[in-house]
Amino acid sequence: MSQNAASSGQVRAMLDKYQYITTELYDIRVPQEFLNQAGRTGVILGVPSKKVPEYMDLPISKAKIVSIILLNVQELKYAIERGAEGRKILAEKLTQEGGTVNSLDRPSVVLS
Repeated sequence: MSQNAASSGQVRAMLDKYQYITTELYDIRVPQEFLNQAGRTGVILGVPSKKVPEYMDLPISKAKIVSIILLNVQELKYAIERGAEGRKILAEKLTQEGGTVNSLDRPSVVLS
């Protein structure tokens, strides 16, 4: 994801506009239930953390700290099908389930 953010330069602007964004990543070594039919892994960015601050002060300016949460196939499909509202609901459910804690054993927050 860091490579995508660096090459695009638009991640911050997208987060400012949409609050949450999802994307798919290639060549991520995860269990099969996290890979869609194209072999990509979904992630959601921008879910607030209960443990990590939203910003960090740097010498020149503030840096936004952005969470990245691994999505299983059902969650990614939910976000794709429902767009902005789906991302918002996913973020709320993930926050209720512990927020920015990633786990390969985490149960899905949506029904399949």
